[in-house]
Amino acid sequence: MTKIDLNRGTDHEIADEHDELRRLLQQFQRLLAARNADRHELTIRMTGLANLIESHFGHEEEEGGYFSEVLAEAPRLQQKIDILRQQHAEFRTTLDQFRALSRVHRGSPRCWQALEQLFYYFLGEFLEHERMENGLVQEAYERDLGDSE
Repeated sequence: MTKIDLNRGTDHEIADEHDELRRLLQQFQRLLAARNADRHELTIRMTGLANLIESHFGHEEEEGGYFSEVLAEAPRLQQKIDILRQQHAEFRTTLDQFRALSRVHRGSPRCWQALEQLFYYFLGEFLEHERMENGLVQEAYERDLGDSE
């Protein structure tokens, strides 16, 4: 039987990053809803958000990171982690598209609509992805409890 320690440092770091990401996503959502940001502000905000997301993915994927810790305790979750890593690659592509779109943004209703469409697509997929990541430790822990009964 494995022992999952839910108080490990990496788990808290990842949770803190998830909180910060949600905060930045909400700020960006408000910025889009107001439809009064210029191209420069959009690019700066999008770059900051993308940099944080990239750093977050790095912490999860690096040797000794969140995914490694989960796999050390619950190797059976390898397939789920492979899916999450693939999603990271897809999110990177979407973020690149969003950055490109924000750089050519002209402030027209059509531009705002395109930005909003891409953002809300990304947001829905990303929040589901984060929910799946958060569930990894819980899933390993629940299995661990089941083994002890």
